[in-house]
Amino acid sequence: MGSADEVVAIHGERRHAGAVDAFLVRAVDEAYAARFRTSDYGSGMPLWQRSGEAADVINDLLDLPPHDSPGAPKRPLHGPGTDAGNLWFPGLP
Repeated sequence: MGSADEVVAIHGERRHAGAVDAFLVRAVDEAYAARFRTSDYGSGMPLWQRSGEAADVINDLLDLPPHDSPGAPKRPLHGPGTDAGNLWFPGLP
């Protein structure tokens, strides 16, 4: 971990229409994004998630249809590879 004034990650979130879209970028080639139901944010499983290069991950997140519209993810993901723990939530260490 770097010094106190070094940026080690960038976190962003957008709340809209009952959902939270969140992303975390640690490096150009290390990013994670997910969509959660507002009620599940911070403790539940995501409705959608991606990891990979920052530009690809953020573009995929922005390309999602609005929550509760046709084609939007509706069911929480479960199983191997589903890891909401990759996101950092404000207020948590």
